[in-house]
Amino acid sequence: MVYFRFVNTIVHRQSFWIGFLLAVLELTTAQGAELEAQRDGVIEAASYVTPDFSGDQNTNPAWQTEIEKLGSLYVRLRISADGVTPVEAVLRIRDRSGRLVREYTASDLLSRGSFWSAVVPGDYALVSLHASGSLQGFRLAIDQIAYQAHGGAPLSTVGIDEKEPIANYADDAVIARIERPVARLLFVEGGIPRTCTGFLIDTGELMTNNHCVNSQAACESALAIFGYQHDRGGLLHFGEQFECAKFQEERSSVELDYAALQLRGNPATIWGTLSLSGTDPAPTSGIFIVQHPAGEPKKISKKGCLVSAVPVDGRASETDFAHSCDTVGGSSGSPMFNASGDVIGLHHYGFGEGGDWSENRAIRMKRIVDELSHR
Repeated sequence: MVYFRFVNTIVHRQSFWIGFLLAVLELTTAQGAELEAQRDGVIEAASYVTPDFSGDQNTNPAWQTEIEKLGSLYVRLRISADGVTPVEAVLRIRDRSGRLVREYTASDLLSRGSFWSAVVPGDYALVSLHASGSLQGFRLAIDQIAYQAHGGAPLSTVGIDEKEPIANYADDAVIARIERPVARLLFVEGGIPRTCTGFLIDTGELMTNNHCVNSQAACESALAIFGYQHDRGGLLHFGEQFECAKFQEERSSVELDYAALQLRGNPATIWGTLSLSGTDPAPTSGIFIVQHPAGEPKKISKKGCLVSAVPVDGRASETDFAHSCDTVGGSSGSPMFNASGDVIGLHHYGFGEGGDWSENRAIRMKRIVDELSHR
């Protein structure tokens, strides 16, 4: 099966249009499926470097630069620092409105080496270095910029696209509870920004697909963003970001296409966790999926959302069930729920044109629960 995703044109400050095409290739066979996480933008080389500092800093900020990618939905920066640790210094990143997105101390910067920053919503980032005392011997550089444009072809939509904003179900007690632990997952893999969905299953543990994040390197670039969604009035809330600290290889599986990531901090105290079911859904039963399709604000697919067949083959024999819920690239790693709000499946495959599978597929949570209990 081949998926192609077309990403909208981005306008740059130089007043000309630069069009780019992102193609996402998902080759899938009924056995040993090879899947690739949804591409989510591009990475460009950059050369923002602090000057050679000498003596005490008499002005603040000591250094500042503006980064803009007009038309982009977010910006991320690849940052590195080296040299002598200043007594007191902090790097601040703000969005176009002046809101502080993330703050890094100089000692934190030096301990991280090269790393991807927090996500700055929108198409502009203001980066400033503040210090009291000398910055002599300290150097900071931004050598890459990742940015996103809107994308998403409805290749795994069943008939009419019936995905809805999650706010449509704000009065549903079950859905209002279980949607909170679902996060938008952004990461870099193979030099490409990518997006999937994930959800909290324990204090700081996030579950997603193994074909999304399957290494410590990908984890170190990953951010889980909770609460990225529209409210009833249509206002978009960007949510709260948590960095990935560890890819838990012992709690991951290629065959069952799941991965567990340990996040920094404790997002569960605010966003809660989900219950994993050890029982398969019945064929033709009604289910629903909460997702971030194409990295978009949180949506739900509930209308016309049914189990088509269970069990069916996935990456191994009888690992999956087939379903008719509308999804799109980026929905990989989304939890699938029964009417009680228990997670009965982990979505990992959306059908397109041709290929060996003609339905959307989710891993049976029963298989994952059984494997985790033995591990």
